[in-house]
Amino acid sequence: MRNSMKYVALRQSALLWTQKYKHVCTPNGKVIENVESSLGVPKPEDIKSDTTVDEGAKTDNKEEETKQESDEQAATSPGGTGVGSFFSYGASAFSSVVGKTVSGGLDALEVIGKKTMDVLQDGDPGLRKTREYFKVKRDGPNLSRLLREAKEDADERAQLQEEEDERQKCHFGWLFEQNQGLAHLEALEILSNESETRVEAVVGGTEEDSMEALKTELMEIKDAFELEDVESEETDESEDFVNTITEHLFSLSVAATPDKLKRVQSDAHQWLTKLDNESEDAEVPDAKEIHVKAMQVLADLTARSIEQFHKTGELLLLKQVTEENKSPIQQATSLSKLTSALCAEVSFVASKFSEKLSKIAASSPDSETVNGYVTNIFLEASNSTSYIQDAFQLLLPVMQVVAIDQKENP
Repeated sequence: MRNSMKYVALRQSALLWTQKYKHVCTPNGKVIENVESSLGVPKPEDIKSDTTVDEGAKTDNKEEETKQESDEQAATSPGGTGVGSFFSYGASAFSSVVGKTVSGGLDALEVIGKKTMDVLQDGDPGLRKTREYFKVKRDGPNLSRLLREAKEDADERAQLQEEEDERQKCHFGWLFEQNQGLAHLEALEILSNESETRVEAVVGGTEEDSMEALKTELMEIKDAFELEDVESEETDESEDFVNTITEHLFSLSVAATPDKLKRVQSDAHQWLTKLDNESEDAEVPDAKEIHVKAMQVLADLTARSIEQFHKTGELLLLKQVTEENKSPIQQATSLSKLTSALCAEVSFVASKFSEKLSKIAASSPDSETVNGYVTNIFLEASNSTSYIQDAFQLLLPVMQVVAIDQKENP
């Protein structure tokens, strides 16, 4: 009897504990359901229905087996054995609820994480690009290929530059500019234009009585600037070029010396003499080397001639004369003779170089190329003569200004 009363009391306390447990778990379940519904997360049972059904079936089977064992133990031991069965049942139910809750929570977190990444990628397209940027791209060119291509391009450019430099070595215009010939020609043009402007202003403002005398002198100066036909003159190899140009510069009564012209002429003749000695020793000279040297000599000689005209014009305008008795007409005649001597020297040098190349072409298998060198030398010699004659004509207004100054300040 006493044992029965104890059993009833324990039974009532167990029922009371179970009711309190259910009362506590119910709000927690509602909270979880509210959170899942507000986030729009599907229920774990819907996401993995097959897995959940299998797990639920296994759990039910385990619960039935546990319940049967508890009933059997309760039948054999109506006292303490019943209480143990009750607690075993409660623990099993609690672990089942906790397992389902944890499994459902993990599934919910997985779904939330996936949706969060989708939202971030849709809202920030640059995120995908940023991730792709830090990925190693295997489909692009590698560094070794880029370096190899860069080296090939550099070698190709270097080869093209070398070929261009080689062509410029025998280009008359480029060599003429490198020797400052173009700079002196432009400076001489400026000097000539300024002098021509002054001549026009003076002629336009001179009275009729003195106009005739001035015009006559200006016309005589212009006639003195008419050059003779240089090609019709025979040039003597033994002619002393240095003495000739020095004499003509002295006749101008200006403090100008042809030092640079002397150097160019001397170097050219020494090189030609050396070439003759090599030919006598049965050594065949290189045609290309002769052609390059001829272009260098012609360009340097032309540039130095124009420089000489430029400096002479400046000295004439500055009245840097050494003799007062030289008239502008006499000075113009000296300039004309100086120009003829320079043109004759150009023709002489071109003829000597062409003669050497013609001998090589007679015995060379590539005679066509050598003959092309000869033609080019004569062509550039003609251009050189034209540059020198044009520079000489630019001095005409300068000499007319000198004549006007002598009339105004006798």
